[in-house]
Amino acid sequence: MTYEIWKDPVVAEVRTNREAIYESFGGDMKRYEEHLRQLESDLKSQGWEYEPKESIESRKALHRQQLEEEYKVAL
Repeated sequence: MTYEIWKDPVVAEVRTNREAIYESFGGDMKRYEEHLRQLESDLKSQGWEYEPKESIESRKALHRQQLEEEYKVAL
């Protein structure tokens, strides 16, 4: 009996892209990290802004609270 393994096309695409990125930096993750830092710096100089970590954590806490309230009402 043979079994056919189901493959998720999204996961396959992510893995393919990851390998391509890895290869484009010669397998050197430090070079990739430097590239990302430079990219972030370039975007900031063009006027792009990143949301501060505190703001993200605040939104997450509010969302958790809302979910808890919805759960209580559903009971």
